Amino acid sequence: MLVAGEAKEPRRRILREAKTAENQRGLLPLKEGLKNRTENGLSTASIPQRRDTNPRQPLSRKGFEGPSPLLYDKSTEQQQQQQQQQQQQQQQHQPVPRQQQKQQQQLQQQQEQHQRQDLQQQLYHLQQQQQHYQQQQQQQEQQHYHHQQQEQEQQQQEQQQQEQQQQQQEQQQQYTSFVFMFFL
Repeated sequence: MLVAGEAKEPRRRILREAKTAENQRGLLPLKEGLKNRTENGLSTASIPQRRDTNPRQPLSRKGFEGPSPLLYDKSTEQQQQQQQQQQQQQQQHQPVPRQQQKQQQQLQQQQEQHQRQDLQQQLYHLQQQQQHYQQQQQQQEQQHYHHQQQEQEQQQQEQQQQEQQQQQQEQQQQYTSFVFMFFL
């Protein structure tokens, strides 16, 4: 059978060790302060809880080492802002592949349209040149035809004149021969 004092002894020893460990960590004054506040009527809910903002750097036995939580928060915010700005700049300068494909397709379509328009304009100019050439040919042919007609008319006129002259000469000869015969 265990005496009541002997049963309580291990418990007291464990509590004592825990208190000394807490004291070494610097947590005992904090606990005592909380006790005092609750005893004075203040609720523990209004006391700000200490939270670890950087889980990679746990609290050491001597206390929180490394940058203060406020500095850490500011630096992480700055890093996040820089990353967001870089992403936005990359998105502006380097669009998504689908957008690139759409832009390339639009550029190709525009180039094809320009080429078609150029070809249509060239074809139109060629057609105009051909029409102009045909008109010139027709004019030349008409001029040639008119020239031929004029030549033919001139030849006809010359022939008529020659015939008239011959007739006149014949008439004169007949007249002179008649007069000569009459006087003889």
